[in-house]
Amino acid sequence: MKLPLTNRNKWLTLTLSVSLALNLFFLGVVAARLVRGPGHHGPGMSMGREGGARSGGPGGAPRPMDMVKDLVRVMGGRDDPRVASIWRERRGHLHERTAELNAANQALTRALTAENYSEQAVRDVLLRLNTHTRSAQEHAQGAVIKLSAQLSPEERRQLKRLLEKRDSSHKLR
Repeated sequence: MKLPLTNRNKWLTLTLSVSLALNLFFLGVVAARLVRGPGHHGPGMSMGREGGARSGGPGGAPRPMDMVKDLVRVMGGRDDPRVASIWRERRGHLHERTAELNAANQALTRALTAENYSEQAVRDVLLRLNTHTRSAQEHAQGAVIKLSAQLSPEERRQLKRLLEKRDSSHKLR
C-alpha cells in the first residue's frame, strides 16, 4: 500500500535519508583513513596507531572496522608480517568499496537536492548505499576472522584487556 506523499512523509523520508547518508559517509571516512595508512598527512589514521575504537555499534559492541583496528594494534601494527600479508590481499577490495561508497553518497546528494525530487530515485540510491555498506562490512568481518585466527595466546590476552577496558568505559557513560 503506497501512502500519499504528504509534506510530513516528504520530511520524514528526507530526514531518514540524510541520517543514513551521514552514517554511510562516516563509514566511508573510516575506510578511507584505513586505506591511506601511516605517513599520510591530513585526515587519516594508520591501522597501528595508538588508541582503539572510540565508539561501538549497538549496545557498545565494537564495529567490525573497529575490531580490525584493535586486532592490528595488538599484533604490533601493519608492519607485522601477518598483518601485512592480509593488508596486501584486501587493500584493493577496500579501495573499491570506498570508491563505491563515495559515488553512492554523491548520488544520494544529487537525488536529495534535485530540482525535480523523485522518491524512487532516493530509494534506489539508498538501496545501492545499503548494498555497498554491507559489502564493506562483510570485508571487515573477513579481516577480523583472518587476523584473529593468527593471534598468539598473549595477543588474545591483550585483546581481552583492551575490550574489557572499553566495556567498562562504556558502562560509565
